[in-house]
Amino acid sequence: MVIRLLLDGANTAGISVQLSPLAELCAALHAFSNAEHHPASAAWVDRLRTARTEALDQVYRWSPLWGSQKAEFFYPLRSRSELALQEELAEVAKLPIDVFVGMSAKSLTDGDPEPDYARLFEDSRARKRFMDLMTRMPEERWRLARELVSDPERSRSQLLDFLQAFGDEWFLRDWDGHRRELRAERDSRQAAVKSRGWASFADFGASTDAGEHPRQLMFDKLSNRTLNMVDRPCVLIPSWHIGSHIIIKHSLAGGDATPVSIQYNLGASRARAVSVLVQQRLQALDEPVRLRICRLILRTPKTTVDIARELRMSEPQASRHLRRLRETGLATVRRDGRMVFYSLDVESVGRLGFDLLDALRR
Repeated sequence: MVIRLLLDGANTAGISVQLSPLAELCAALHAFSNAEHHPASAAWVDRLRTARTEALDQVYRWSPLWGSQKAEFFYPLRSRSELALQEELAEVAKLPIDVFVGMSAKSLTDGDPEPDYARLFEDSRARKRFMDLMTRMPEERWRLARELVSDPERSRSQLLDFLQAFGDEWFLRDWDGHRRELRAERDSRQAAVKSRGWASFADFGASTDAGEHPRQLMFDKLSNRTLNMVDRPCVLIPSWHIGSHIIIKHSLAGGDATPVSIQYNLGASRARAVSVLVQQRLQALDEPVRLRICRLILRTPKTTVDIARELRMSEPQASRHLRRLRETGLATVRRDGRMVFYSLDVESVGRLGFDLLDALRR
């Protein structure tokens, strides 16, 4: 499944890079609820868990709102300058209640296309269909859904109170600690957009096909969506806690004036490079002969002549395979006089996975 940004006729003037404490708070809460996927947030998560604070109960209560389908109100609904957390929460408080209900409900169903989210507040039949769907969901989601439709204003007030209290106690100090780095990334990213335009989105894992018409950027995600970027603002949001995720949000509630928000990790460029390198390494190993070469040079450094003789191939054939392993960083070279010895880079293979390394050791 793919999210597509259609670029024909779109320019980069509407792209801005913004810091959002509310979007970062959402990422931090998601990291807490899914700690095994967010090792960079481990120290912060451990501090919170060892505190045994009452806030933990509230985190678990509201956690479906920052699950796989994060609620849209955590992300900017308009392009603007940086706001404090309290100011962003005040904007959520001002949302029309039907919009808040729809955004929350969509998060609870993980974006199921069946409910008419825009009509849940005013249409009893739409609410019934939504609640029928929620009966098949885990209990914590069903409970939140029931509270949402029975008293949405109270639900919103309680949620905002929790977010502000949690922010004050556990998040804002962490936010302040990372803000200098986030601001440096903001300035660097804005310069990258200015110099490279839409091509800079490759740093977030977006791909493009020069032959595609219309011209488009494609993100490999667990949903299908197509957004025309003509005259539509786009907000890039650097994050510390988002981990390897890339979050793309666009609320239909605000029409074409609502920006497409893309939240990405501070190390997005490096993560993209690592992703490409991993793919290249797996492709290099998708060849039985190269796997056999890896087994040989794991045990003892070998020359091209050694490898050609042991695997009964010509020296040029062995050389071509070794070149591919060197180019992808899977093999290292050591010269000893006129002799050139190849060894397996155990650390590089190990980063691909222990099972693969064990298979080579057999």
